[in-house]
Amino acid sequence: MSEQQFENILAENESLNNLITNQKINTFTKLPKKSDFDSAFIDWLSPKFYNSFTSIYNAQINAKNKSGLISIIRSEWLCNEETEHKIYDFLKPHIEKTIQQSENLKLKFNNTKDTEELVKLTNEIDEDIINYVNKVLFTKKNESIRVFKEKLTTDSIEICQILREKRMSKDVKNILISSITESFNNISLEKSQSESLNVHLSKAKSSMTISVIIGVILALFAVIRLIMRLS
Repeated sequence: MSEQQFENILAENESLNNLITNQKINTFTKLPKKSDFDSAFIDWLSPKFYNSFTSIYNAQINAKNKSGLISIIRSEWLCNEETEHKIYDFLKPHIEKTIQQSENLKLKFNNTKDTEELVKLTNEIDEDIINYVNKVLFTKKNESIRVFKEKLTTDSIEICQILREKRMSKDVKNILISSITESFNNISLEKSQSESLNVHLSKAKSSMTISVIIGVILALFAVIRLIMRLS
């Protein structure tokens, strides 16, 4: 098949052409399936797909709106196996940076006693560690991604344990632990890790429920005392 024939196939697929030519993709973009094309076209497309992927990553990784980056990661990668490996190699600095951030956060949690600072650190987990970009990366079937996900999950479990042992308001502590564990909703995890997170979540929610019940009882007592004084 000639270069012009490949160009014609690309031109006939509007969403794919927009991605390759203009580096444009969003949440509503529907790309064709890889199986819609033969291997010769995929080989021809692969370097172009790589260029679009890396361009979108570089443009959006530090931007507020990352919808294009999330969409292209989530999509079926329209490239050959060699280019897939190349994309994972490109993502290594992102993975290594995030792992280092996770390690640093764990140390900060361990060394911090101030409640306000602990709240800020918990928010950083959502923003920098278990964020939307990493969540969609977790769905990819790749060994480096599996190890990446396992590492971040292990760090978060250890952070929950660190919080559990902090001397601070039980209500605030349980809210922070719940926030961390619920970040992993809809993420497929190793059985042992899923069970560990569920234990922390169950304990936190149970304690929060007890606190609410106690609060209601105390409020009722206050109302009863007020009624008795007025009678």
